[in-house]
Amino acid sequence: MADADVAVARVLKHRLELDRLDYLRELRALATRLTAKEIAAELGGPPSAVEAALDEPVTDPRPGFSGATPWEVAQRFAVGQISREQVVDELARWEYPPTELTDGIDGLLVSPPGSFQEVFRALDRDLIDAEIYGEIVDRTPGGHAVTETNGAVGPDDDLVVLRVLKHRLDLARIDYVRALRALSNGLSAGQIAAELRVPPTTIEEAFAEPVAAPRSGFSGATPWEVAQRFAVGQISREQVVDELARWEYPPMGTPHSHDGLQVSPPGSFLDVIEAADSGLLDDESYAEIVTRRSDA
Repeated sequence: MADADVAVARVLKHRLELDRLDYLRELRALATRLTAKEIAAELGGPPSAVEAALDEPVTDPRPGFSGATPWEVAQRFAVGQISREQVVDELARWEYPPTELTDGIDGLLVSPPGSFQEVFRALDRDLIDAEIYGEIVDRTPGGHAVTETNGAVGPDDDLVVLRVLKHRLDLARIDYVRALRALSNGLSAGQIAAELRVPPTTIEEAFAEPVAAPRSGFSGATPWEVAQRFAVGQISREQVVDELARWEYPPMGTPHSHDGLQVSPPGSFLDVIEAADSGLLDDESYAEIVTRRSDA
């Protein structure tokens, strides 16, 4: 298996972790004014899932920085969320707690959370390269001024942001599982776990997830996934309209006579209708998809 495939899986793993952090933080911000039940209703899931997420330990980013820890800052650089200049600046300005020796019996170092050991670990795990690490070390003693930009968003904006983060998290998991499956063509679960430095059980659990490969010529395995990728900015409006207009949909189910419910197979046009209803597609995009399908 090519080293490039392993590198892709590593990046996707970091992106998944970051998307989870972003989602949890936005969820907590929203929970200051909405109940778990109200949030669940907005996201279309059970309240228990929201409550479980709210119980997960997560720390807000340090003011003036893009993460809560040096490791998170390095992760955001590794996945392309911040620039080289920004990661160097932030990790050079970070106020690191001292790394201390133990009682002298074994000479072990004790590194508290947020210590410079996280920067060294980021270098060791290829989140940053040696040149960046050297520049951080050179600039650390001097420090730099902190520049902050604050923006206010309204209540409705918070919900929109949370929905986008939820979709981004779902897609990150899908991409990660697909990358792991691609690696499994040449590596065992144990070997993949060793490369990613995670327990083998997490790889085996990922393999068990029902994740289909994208349809050939499309950016997703389902119309819903295609719409999700548009909603989070991964594909353009032109692409989502083109793909969802070209998609070969199975027939939608007939409404039941007794209750009027309509049960449709996976991948039917109902996915597109629900995507529009959920805000993944704007009215104009949805209308153009319908028009192109009618003209085909």
